[in-house]
Amino acid sequence: MGALARSQHVEEAEMARLTKRQIDVTIAGAEKETRLWDDDPRGLGLRIKPSGVATFFIQYRSPITFKKIRPSIDQYGRLTIDQARTKAKQLFELIANGHDLAMEKRQGRYEAKGAVTMSEFCDDYLRDAEAGLVTYRGKAKKASTLAIDRGRIERHIKPTLGAKLVRDVTSRDIARAMHDIRLVKTAVNVKTGPH
Repeated sequence: MGALARSQHVEEAEMARLTKRQIDVTIAGAEKETRLWDDDPRGLGLRIKPSGVATFFIQYRSPITFKKIRPSIDQYGRLTIDQARTKAKQLFELIANGHDLAMEKRQGRYEAKGAVTMSEFCDDYLRDAEAGLVTYRGKAKKASTLAIDRGRIERHIKPTLGAKLVRDVTSRDIARAMHDIRLVKTAVNVKTGPH
């Protein structure tokens, strides 16, 4: 095992209900980064560094990117085990309702810098197109073309990509959205008027 691999090695304890005594003993003897797991709720962990700093975190799979995420909650000492459990249960409830905490945190930082979501970008496009600023061969788009654009945006783009920041959209996201559209996952029955 190389030096880098050894330095990144993390000792993991089996999942059980954490106790203050177990945490204090592990902190006192931590020679390498160690993770302790709690089973109430499942996915709550405590990361202990060799320096003695211990931080509660949760582990979940992103409902958007499907990647494993481990956001920190707060340090042990600032939070008791029971407070960390309560906070973790609240966070897992948000995740169960489709929230991606890591992405929302990143999105908040980006929005503070002026970043926009795909939904906002599409709204800007429609507003500009209706004002005649979006042209095709030098001419403003026709009302019928804008109606088609609006329908595609509202029924396909916003449901699949609307929450993502424009700068974070990858070709994989677009391929997944196109796949969902092709599988009729975004289909709705809407009366659009005579054709």
